[in-house]
Amino acid sequence: MAETIHFNDLNDAGKERAISDFLTFYVAYFKKNNLEILSSFPIDADMSDLNAWLFANHNFTSVELHDKALAQKQEILTDMLTKIDVDLNQTGMPADGSWENWYRKLYDGVSSR
Repeated sequence: MAETIHFNDLNDAGKERAISDFLTFYVAYFKKNNLEILSSFPIDADMSDLNAWLFANHNFTSVELHDKALAQKQEILTDMLTKIDVDLNQTGMPADGSWENWYRKLYDGVSSR
C-alpha cells in the first residue's frame, strides 16, 4: 500500500487537487441532500457556511458551483479538509481511491453499528 499523508502535509499541487476533488464530491452530495455523515466531523460551521452559499447559488450548474466555490470558499474548504483529516496519497486523492469510496466506507461503518 502506498504511503498516506494528511492534507496539511501535501505540497501545493496535492492540496489544490484535494480541494477540487473534495468540492466536486461535496457539490454532488449536497445536490442529493446526502451530507449527514460529514456532520460527525467538527466542521459544522464550515458546512453551514458552504451549504448556505451553495443554496444561495443553486441556479448554477454543478460545474459553475464548483468553479465559483473554489474561487470564493478556498479558506473554508481548506479548513474542512484539515479537520476531516482523511488519509490521502501524495497527489491529494483519498487513500480509498475517491471521495465517494471514502464516504461509502464511512456510511457502511455507521450503518453496521
